[in-house]
Amino acid sequence: MLRLELAGGFQARLVGEAVNLGNQKACALLAYLALSDSGRETREVLAGLLWSESSDDRARASLRQCIRQIRRAFDLANIGGFEADWRHIGVDRSFIRVDLLDLIEELRAGQVAADSDLPKNIVDRMLYGFEDLDPAFRSWLHVKRQKYREILVELLESNLSAPQSDAAVRRQSARYLIEIDPTHEPAHQCLMTEAASTGNTSAALRIYERLWDLLGEEYDMEPSEETQRLVTKIKLGEVKPAPEPEPTQAVRLHAPVIGVASFEPMGPDASPQHIIAGFRRDLIASLVRFRDWVVLETTRDAALSHLTASGAANGIEYLLDGAYSPNGDAIHVTTTLRETATGLFVWSESFELDMQSWFAAQQEIVRRMAIALNIYLSANRVASIVAEPVAALSTYDTWLRARALIPLWAPDEWDEAERMFRSIIAAEPQFAPAYCGIADIINTRHIVEPGRQRSVEAEQEAVACALQAVELDPLDTRAQLALGWSFAMAGRFDQAELHFRMSHDLNVNNPHGIISSAHGLAFCGRYNAALRMTEQAQDLNPEMDPFQRGYSAAIRFLAFDLEGCVEHATAAGEAIPTLPGFMAAAQAHLGDLDGAAATARQFAKGVRKRWRGGSPATDKAIVDWYLHCFPIKDPDARDRLRDGLTMAGMPAA
Repeated sequence: MLRLELAGGFQARLVGEAVNLGNQKACALLAYLALSDSGRETREVLAGLLWSESSDDRARASLRQCIRQIRRAFDLANIGGFEADWRHIGVDRSFIRVDLLDLIEELRAGQVAADSDLPKNIVDRMLYGFEDLDPAFRSWLHVKRQKYREILVELLESNLSAPQSDAAVRRQSARYLIEIDPTHEPAHQCLMTEAASTGNTSAALRIYERLWDLLGEEYDMEPSEETQRLVTKIKLGEVKPAPEPEPTQAVRLHAPVIGVASFEPMGPDASPQHIIAGFRRDLIASLVRFRDWVVLETTRDAALSHLTASGAANGIEYLLDGAYSPNGDAIHVTTTLRETATGLFVWSESFELDMQSWFAAQQEIVRRMAIALNIYLSANRVASIVAEPVAALSTYDTWLRARALIPLWAPDEWDEAERMFRSIIAAEPQFAPAYCGIADIINTRHIVEPGRQRSVEAEQEAVACALQAVELDPLDTRAQLALGWSFAMAGRFDQAELHFRMSHDLNVNNPHGIISSAHGLAFCGRYNAALRMTEQAQDLNPEMDPFQRGYSAAIRFLAFDLEGCVEHATAAGEAIPTLPGFMAAAQAHLGDLDGAAATARQFAKGVRKRWRGGSPATDKAIVDWYLHCFPIKDPDARDRLRDGLTMAGMPAA
């Protein structure tokens, strides 16, 4: 089997002998295929991934040259498994081993290598030296590294806390966690406890001192109270087993800071404390996936005194805490979210953790809480700044107010939002979300202003803004989503598909981001993937909001699920002004011509009220504008939309 060693760069080996693939892009192409879910990809996506700044003809020619180099190398080494036809390129992964994937399988089996065999910085140095190969490949590489970092941390934390893990596995897992994240406190706690329990108190204290110095120098923070209590016990000779591992998160600028306090027992019975600690750990891990805020571990007293006492801009602004009590076979939990400066409660929820189905219930509750916080926290923040003059707002709050204007679907409000986004960029050109905002407005202004036509210049500006956002923060799901839509609007569907998938992979707990990625994939003609993502979003949030219902309706029309389109469009109501066009076309194809005609008349009436075209808003002009609105790759889907509107009484010109 061919072995790919991606830690520290790229090496291809067969029975220990190096296999020369010719150049870096051939190596990158093979690595991409080996790490992809299916092992296959279209030529167009690969050309856009590795030659995104070249013309289509040059990109395809360069890709053909790479294919020839890989084939020649495989033939010379007598290796099978590389396939290329006129449409797809792929590898049979039964012929290939990858060091990173092998490591993940070992960790899943509870196996951790000895100290000398631990690969150093395997994630951060994956394909090291390939970052400047191409901007699109660099973006993919950042996302892939982040994905594998999360997988490795999750598996290592599981080994660290699993009751069946022996001391050696816990020790090695802790050391490897510190390789990946030098600030990982539970890993330091494990090593401190192990050293102290064997009588090596000085080694335990050295581990603590290194952590103290690192947190102080890098983040101006101290170790958590839990770690400080542990070091006190070590000094007193009162060592107990290491506490449950809990992820930590460093402070970032701009976004509000949420402190997550320990959950306290209601009453004298605190017996399920270890279960609540596990729930809180998973809650934090879920919350940090949302990049709209910073998550810190804290105590209730520290959070409520920190902001008002110090006035620090990076202080804890919101406190999430909870209380619990046993209730038969379940645990009753109540959680609250409050502002630390005012003590105002902005959200609360109670629920039961069923011990008979603990793990499934835990994941569902964690996701539900993260979704609710995504809604309530943003709404509360907007309400608190709406009366402030823009000049008095921070960069983040200016961006948040501008973003709040987008769902109003009003041209004047969008003009104001665009001015605010551009003012942010002028003042702070490194603030990636502002570039996303401009790209989003450009990509949808022709929808908000019926009759307006897209221009090549606008499409190019949207791509440039979205590319800048991804360059500044490739791990922001919004930036990847904005770039996907910008490429789609410019007709570059294969590149768009790549970024829609990366946006999805970066945040699997945000239903709005998932369904927007699914929406984009549907316009790219990837109907099965779009429907799977739609179901995933609905599983996360069964009570889909009207916008999500509207996206789902369009996805189902494009995927030829006409009944589903009508159902979801009806549930969406008037959330999206352009949605009745899809609904009318679906009704017509289903044979409900009277219903289709009524929906079409309603649609045309709404469009005429907002018409911005240079010519009168006749039915034909409306349909021509409508077909121009959307980046529909599949000609059959476009014809279905046009023919459905014609049957509904609105023929195209």
